[in-house]
Order: sequence, then structure tokens, then C-alpha cells
Amino acid sequence: MCFMKWKTVLNKLYKNFMADEITALSAQVAYYLILSFFPFLIFTVTLISYTNLVDMEKLSILSEFIPGNVYGLIVDLINNIMETRNRAFISLGIIGTIWSASTGVLSFMYGMNRAYRRKETRPFLMVRALSILFTLALSLILILSIILVVFGEVLGRHILNFLSIPQSFNIIWDILRYIMALLTLLLVFIFFYLYIPNCKLTIKGVLPGSVLATAGWVILSAAFELYVNYFSNFSRTYGSIGTAVALLIWLYWNSIIIFIGSELNAILYNPDCRN
Repeated sequence: MCFMKWKTVLNKLYKNFMADEITALSAQVAYYLILSFFPFLIFTVTLISYTNLVDMEKLSILSEFIPGNVYGLIVDLINNIMETRNRAFISLGIIGTIWSASTGVLSFMYGMNRAYRRKETRPFLMVRALSILFTLALSLILILSIILVVFGEVLGRHILNFLSIPQSFNIIWDILRYIMALLTLLLVFIFFYLYIPNCKLTIKGVLPGSVLATAGWVILSAAFELYVNYFSNFSRTYGSIGTAVALLIWLYWNSIIIFIGSELNAILYNPDCRN
């Protein structure tokens, strides 16, 4: 890696972005990720149905945040699963989720290998196993991050009470849990950029793209949330599929950001390999 002027980097980044068809690859990734969402929903609801966490009265709160048709569909799905509790749904949900999401990871592999101008020489079974492993790891980290952000306040309150720490530390805990979520996201991108491409890389070599992807992910998510809440009405425009459309667009733009991070790493890794 050598020092390059930012103007040169941005110029190469734009050219490589167009040459490697990042938008098409991002659409492919978003498709497979959104495809994995529905079997994941079936798996999650089936799994929760074996616990006492499902309260249909509390679920009525969802009607305030999602379109009526979607809410009715979810309630019907939960009722059917609660009545049947078919364990086959769990197996089918796991298989469908892992297969669809891992195919999205394969698309990331293809795009990142293009960024480094490398062909995929690893055995097919190894590549598929690696994509499934990353899918499982990313799913676990995603769930833990959501728990940390969504339920972190309640969790922190219990920890403070258990350790007899003054409640004034709640502010510090609120800051720490968001910092931990950001660091977790950064760590995910570092390992993603480190092992997905078919070439030997170092943590230092993938750090610029990882930082860019983390910052871009957070900024894009905040901006998209602001747009959806105040400047657009997906439910009115797209009807009952408004939530799915919003999720698809969000996944598409985040996939673009991840690919841009990979392109940046490739440029800094070997500036001459793209000439």
C-alpha cells in the first residue's frame, strides 16, 4: 500500500464503481437478502411459539407502525403457527434463510474478487461453506447488536441494580452500548473484507474500507429513516408492501456502500492493478 492523493483515489473509485457494475451486484445481493427475510420470519415466529413470549394483545401495538394488510398477515401467520406448532417450519425456515442469505454472500465474493482482479480458485464446497459460515456469524452478530441497541437500556438497568451501581451511570451505559454496537459493526466489516476476497490481506489493508462502510452504514440508515418518516409515505405509495419496499431499498444502498469499501481497499492495496 502506498500513499495516494485523495483526488486520485476518488477518481479511480468512480471509474472502478462503473466498471465493476456495483449497482447491478448490489441489486442482486439485496434480492437474495430480502428473499431470506421471509423464511427467517417463519423460523423466528415458530421458535417463539414454543415460549411464553407471544402475547396477541401486545402484538396489537404493531398495527400502529405497519400497514393494516401486513399486520393482518402477520397475525394470521402467528395464529396458524401457534395452533399447529409444526417443527418442520423451523427446519424449513433455517434452511431457506441460510441458503438465500449465503447466496447473497456469494455475490459479495464475486464483486470483491472483481475489485482485486482475482478469479475464484477455491473449491466450490469451500466457497459455499465459507458463505454459510459468514451468514451464520453475521446473523448472530446482527441479533446481538439489535439486542444491545433495542434492549440495552433495560439490560443495563438490571446490571446496575445487581451491582448496586448508582442510576446516574445510565447515561454512561447508554453511550457505551452504542459505541459497542459501532465497534461490533466495524469488526464485522474487517473480517468480511479480510476473508471474503480470494487473496491474502491484512487488517491494516482492509481498515480504510471497513471504516468507510461502518460510517456509511450508520449515516445512510439515519438518513433513510429520516426520509421515510418525514419526506415519504411508503404505505400510501406502495400499499401493503410499503415495508418490504423500504427494506429492499435500504439493503440495496447498504450493499453499494459495502462494495465501495471493498473497491477502496483494492485501490489502496495495489493502485496499479486497476490500470
